[in-house]
Amino acid sequence: MLLQATVMIVLSLEFPLLYGNQTLGFIVPGLIAYQLVRQPKGPTLLATASVSMMAYIVVAAGLLLGVMPAA
Repeated sequence: MLLQATVMIVLSLEFPLLYGNQTLGFIVPGLIAYQLVRQPKGPTLLATASVSMMAYIVVAAGLLLGVMPAA
């Protein structure tokens, strides 16, 4: 967490738009780790990867179709 906080502070000074939602970088990994402890690792990692891939596809399609502004 200390390394992540240091990187976030350094990069947020150089790229302020990159860290617009800073709390997500702390909450989401914690939720994933919590679920890995409580549930089997295989289904948890598969669900996390599939949701991440779907989000990537939606954002990429939005950028390619010109629906979302490219920053």
